[in-house]
Amino acid sequence: MPKQTVLRTGKPVPIGTAEAFDNLASAFKREFNLELRVTSGLRTRAEQERLFFARYRKQATGGTGARWYKGVRYVHVTGPVVAVPGTSRHESGRALDIHDTGTTPGVTRFNNARSDWIRKNAARFGFSPNGFGFGEPWHIELKADRDPYKATKPAVKPSKPKPQTVSVVRLEAAYRAGLLRMWINKADVRVLQARVGAAADGCYGEATRNRVAIKQRYYNRQPGYPKLPENGRPTNATLKALGLI
Repeated sequence: MPKQTVLRTGKPVPIGTAEAFDNLASAFKREFNLELRVTSGLRTRAEQERLFFARYRKQATGGTGARWYKGVRYVHVTGPVVAVPGTSRHESGRALDIHDTGTTPGVTRFNNARSDWIRKNAARFGFSPNGFGFGEPWHIELKADRDPYKATKPAVKPSKPKPQTVSVVRLEAAYRAGLLRMWINKADVRVLQARVGAAADGCYGEATRNRVAIKQRYYNRQPGYPKLPENGRPTNATLKALGLI
């Protein structure tokens, strides 16, 4: 029987790991009213090699963070450290890199309420917060006694896209009108304001633009998202990142 995977935030994840993640994400949602998302899930050997070669180079002596792969010595030259291909838990389907939808770094940084919650509660849902031991609080791993490819419930197929909850056209019009201090399409604006943590007054004014811009800057720091403007404009890509379309 082929090994089954499902998509979480567009990333392939083995069904057992995905089930544990879904339970963790549901509890996180109840605690913080934020979504927990997958930045990186299952990787092929080729994907792990691309990451490794992007951050390490061949060097016979000297350098820092020396690692050996296929009998060749490599040293770390840029970016976060990455496991030697063939040793990464991402290749086994046990490891996940995660982030949340808050306007601050949250689970991707040490010593804040959200990352502390992950460290304290991951084990309840079948994960070990191993990344805290090597500088990556966003890295969690399925416990050794659990099978990443075995779920206790039937595999969940990738869900169909959610119906559009706001209109890009109406929000764009509200943004332009707001620059002139004119307030239109308030229902759509309130949905957006609730998502970005702005006061839900239906007015696409400076405060709302600033909150949207904070979210845009946050997503621009995360891998896997297209480049967003940072001016608070509700572009199609921005609303997709926010999960509103």
